Amino acid sequence: MLFNKSTLLKTMAAVIVSAAVSVSPVYAAGSHYDKKTLKKMGVFLSNFTECFVYNNTRENMIKHPENIISFGICHNYVNNFRGRFVEVPGCTVSSTDDKCANGTMMIDRKFINESSRRYLNYDLKEFMSVENGYYDGHNFRIHPADGEMLRQVEVLEAVPQDDGSIMVKGSTYIPDMGETPSNTPDLTAVIKPHTWNNKETWSLISIKVDSNNSEDNY
Repeated sequence: MLFNKSTLLKTMAAVIVSAAVSVSPVYAAGSHYDKKTLKKMGVFLSNFTECFVYNNTRENMIKHPENIISFGICHNYVNNFRGRFVEVPGCTVSSTDDKCANGTMMIDRKFINESSRRYLNYDLKEFMSVENGYYDGHNFRIHPADGEMLRQVEVLEAVPQDDGSIMVKGSTYIPDMGETPSNTPDLTAVIKPHTWNNKETWSLISIKVDSNNSEDNY
């Protein structure tokens, strides 16, 4: 089959348009970010909800650093237990000796500060014992315990704001209970672009889950 010049140009244009469409990112309804970025935002926010940070702000957490420390201990316990927690010398996980009364496993405080810098863009200035960790002057000691149902986040919408922050709406769910994300958001958060360890990520400004259980919230 022979093409005249006009037909050939139209065909080439159609191919170019088709190719452009095929490589364009897929955007979620009501959002300014592609689905891959929304998924990363969901993972970022899940680091907070899986540690029961359901209703807090960066400003308030800085005023009450025990909130940051509790979050840092929990975050590392959930995500970095094998690499960052070690047995307290002379103790085993099941030890009942008096010297193990404050915890049988410990984590260096530098990792708690790392979590603060990574997720809140804040350098901790002071360390102290908190409900989920005893501070011995350098490490935080804990008594390991499992069985918590961890709440995850699926981001449904993310909209950039004039001040450079991003307003996020998402759905929280507990996979271990067989739950799946809803199309109706129950989480509202504000995050801000942030570079940590030479990687582009975000820092938390505020988070609120409508179904918040204040007894389980830092």
